[in-house]
Amino acid sequence: GAAAVVVLHGWGLLVLALLVAWAVVHAVLWARRTSYALTDDGLLFRTGVLTRRTTATFFDKLQVLSVRQSPLDRRHRMAALTLDTAGSGEDGVRIPYLDEGVARDLLRTLSAQAEATLLRW
Repeated sequence: GAAAVVVLHGWGLLVLALLVAWAVVHAVLWARRTSYALTDDGLLFRTGVLTRRTTATFFDKLQVLSVRQSPLDRRHRMAALTLDTAGSGEDGVRIPYLDEGVARDLLRTLSAQAEATLLRW
């Protein structure tokens, strides 16, 4: 956006305004369409604005659970829950922008469920 202002002068401000507007719309839509559900077998996480992605994480595959907070998260009492599973080719599932208490409750619940099940490969 700043480069557009330098190169395009007045038109660059329009480009910058459009970028900011898209960022706000994207953030609102992302927050509305992101959800999770705790089931008897695991956790489902759905996210996406233009395309949807649903990830299923099962208790018997959980290996690493963590709650992380940035300084901004701490200020607003938010946290991100991260789940890593056995055999996952990706970095795992990260559920951001949770209330800090909800994130810690989910961590305790998922930890208890994972401890109660046998890890299967």
